[in-house]
Amino acid sequence: MKRVFLAACLLALTAPAQIEESWNRPIEPHHIVANIYYVGTNALASFLIVTPQGHILINSDYEESVPLIRASVEKLGYKFTDIKWLLSSQAHNDHSAGDFLLKELTGAKSAVMEGDADVIASGGATDFRYGGKAFFKPSHVDRELHDGDTISVDGVTLVAHKTAGHTRGCTTWTTTVEEKGRNLQVVIAGGVAVNPGYKLVNNDKYPNIASDYASTFKTLRELKCDVFLGAHGSYYGMDAKLAKRRDHADQNPFIDPQGYQEFVTGAEKAFHKELAHQKDVESFEYVWKTVRDKHWEKNPAGLDWEKVHAELLPSVEKAPDRQTARLITQQMLERLHQTHFGVISGDLYDSTGNETQKTGEASTGLDVRVVGERTLVTGVEPGSGAARAQVQRGWEILKIDQTDLPPLIEKAGKAHSDSSLRELLLTHLVLKLLEGDLGQSIQVQFRDGQDRLISKFIEQGRPKGELARFGYIYPTHVWMDTGRVRNVGFARFNLFLDPTRLLTQFGESVRACSTCDGYVLDLRGNPGGLGAMAMGFAGWFLNNPDLRLGTLYTRNTTMNFVVFPRPNAFTGPLAILVDGASASTAEILAGGLKDLGRARIFGTHTAAAALPSVFEILPNGDAFQYAMANYISQGGKALEGNGVIPDVEIPITREALLAGEDPAFDAAVRWIEGQRR
Repeated sequence: MKRVFLAACLLALTAPAQIEESWNRPIEPHHIVANIYYVGTNALASFLIVTPQGHILINSDYEESVPLIRASVEKLGYKFTDIKWLLSSQAHNDHSAGDFLLKELTGAKSAVMEGDADVIASGGATDFRYGGKAFFKPSHVDRELHDGDTISVDGVTLVAHKTAGHTRGCTTWTTTVEEKGRNLQVVIAGGVAVNPGYKLVNNDKYPNIASDYASTFKTLRELKCDVFLGAHGSYYGMDAKLAKRRDHADQNPFIDPQGYQEFVTGAEKAFHKELAHQKDVESFEYVWKTVRDKHWEKNPAGLDWEKVHAELLPSVEKAPDRQTARLITQQMLERLHQTHFGVISGDLYDSTGNETQKTGEASTGLDVRVVGERTLVTGVEPGSGAARAQVQRGWEILKIDQTDLPPLIEKAGKAHSDSSLRELLLTHLVLKLLEGDLGQSIQVQFRDGQDRLISKFIEQGRPKGELARFGYIYPTHVWMDTGRVRNVGFARFNLFLDPTRLLTQFGESVRACSTCDGYVLDLRGNPGGLGAMAMGFAGWFLNNPDLRLGTLYTRNTTMNFVVFPRPNAFTGPLAILVDGASASTAEILAGGLKDLGRARIFGTHTAAAALPSVFEILPNGDAFQYAMANYISQGGKALEGNGVIPDVEIPITREALLAGEDPAFDAAVRWIEGQRR
């Protein structure tokens, strides 16, 4: 019954200047409880609270409803002119358009909640949704109410609770009555529906509408209710309760605390569903506008961006849930065929309002790469759960808990077969499956070096490194390993984050290596991070001023990635290791130093994903990553789509891993040592 009412209510209020004739039919007035009577129409509730010294009427309904209300009052045996106060549930025309006429006929004074008083006084002209001009007769408001104010006649007191949202001053009335020796709490609920055309997000005319709705439901939940009434009879199932009373005259079906709670819960769920939907639509609009306004090309990727919007917006507006809306938004971004454009689910990071948080506090200690169709263990962190389980480099991962990897990798690999991001995406897919909670054990099936199937339970432990943040993305552990092999220094780190700590540690390593034969910078598996850090790292290997790694191009500006040489920079041979999981800032640094002739590159082709980007939080709580510029390396080529091509191509192999070898690193060391000759 409640759902039927809400649908009808929303339909009728799309045309507020007209009355809904089907709502304005006379019905028999009836007793509710104690001194409260129903005198409204078949759909629009009006309540008469009677006292020996005069009466209180809640809601005048349509102007055309006033004669029906008068007939009902008089049929009950009361004088229409004894109404002393006219109160309002909400300033919509189906509840308040009759105020002028009713006051004129009775001489009653009106009391209206702040936020609605001006709407009734203007005949609806100031209504945030339907206003602009008056569409019912303006009526003077004798008293403007505030939350918690009371109206009293002859010892009967009604309390006004501001339950805004449906209107700015929507009001729920409460009072206490006595019947059969029992005190009963009466609640007459105001409006709760989100009408068609209501903007819950970015509403210039009513900026606080969503928070007002939320506050309203909090207020309604806290009210103690025995007798449940509302601004429409269908709120509280009036017709069914009247039928029940006819069948059971000894019972009062209007005493319905459970029905009240169900009404509030249902209305609140409907509100949150609509709010979530509107946030999804607004998020789509924000993403589309951002690309339109901030992409470095006026026509992003050569597309008619307006046409894309016109095509996809209707689908988002009809999306049944957030996942579908997010997918459509992501599909729009995929038409750019550029990296660093994407929508990230809100449960993957911690932001205000998100209850699900990733803390980066657990790891198996495994590093992996997908080589061809095989997922290989490329690293085992000492002291980790994987190390305690005696997992070895070179083992193939076949199953993680209940997930068989080979068919999954085959399917995902085909989906990204033409993408330079294939290795990066597949690696992250496997690492995601290996995630868990601290202390949790995950079952992993391997094929060992003798091709035997081995199952291990690996406990999630504390990851290496220190926790750092990158914008809105969830906290991540950042680490750097430095050292020497014979007389060759090396450094390896997992992300370009935590700049102060990493650059300090890196600088100490380079300074300590002033007499080294050379240096190896291992950027394999490093997906990037803060782009400006590339200039900081490069400064330790260049002693000439005015050099740059490349240039950043936005739609309106140009920025050079200028390297600022460090005092006593290392000038010996420099080798940089990369692979298909090296991306973004890692590519900027490797590509720039290669173009400057300062470094020799070993490994495999990088991910070709080097667009500078930023993260923003969308209205629906998701994160939006977008590139705001193109990046051209010093050699004149865009890294996006091209990547960094090694000088010495050395692919990873299972045989080398099982033998404990690192061919790319070993080749780099041999090259460095060969420079001494």
